[in-house]
Amino acid sequence: MDLLIDVNIALDICARRTPHASGSAAALQHCSQNGGKLWVYTGSVQTLQYNLVGEIRRNTAAQGVKTTSRERMLTALALLRAFAADKHWLSALAGEGDVFDSPDPEDEQLIRAMGRFTPGSIKLLTRDEALCQRYPALTITPQQYLQTPPKPKAMEFC
Repeated sequence: MDLLIDVNIALDICARRTPHASGSAAALQHCSQNGGKLWVYTGSVQTLQYNLVGEIRRNTAAQGVKTTSRERMLTALALLRAFAADKHWLSALAGEGDVFDSPDPEDEQLIRAMGRFTPGSIKLLTRDEALCQRYPALTITPQQYLQTPPKPKAMEFC
């Protein structure tokens, strides 16, 4: 099964948020090792960047380190570039843009984008409990995903 990566999962890994980073990273590794593809939604780029800059600002301030806005931005971009290097990009389509009537436009876009895949072939990897409750057939948490058995390997014949 493929995974579409929610913003909170990417931020866990890029910002090394405890206690979530290790479980989120393990879920991505489990997917890759079992033949699944990892997808990042292009419509989430600005949200990823903005929130990661905020995480970096909070982390450096907590450590007593002074950084400039530019330094935080460059760090965020480097972290996101490294994170996305081995992922597939899922394009944002026009039909996924008119979500302003939704209580959570960002989540609505991700759910709409998943409609382009064969049912059951992909899930949204997220820690968002409310989203998981609203869309249990489309979402999965890192802990749930890590409990899924590996997909059986196809038999090879000579």
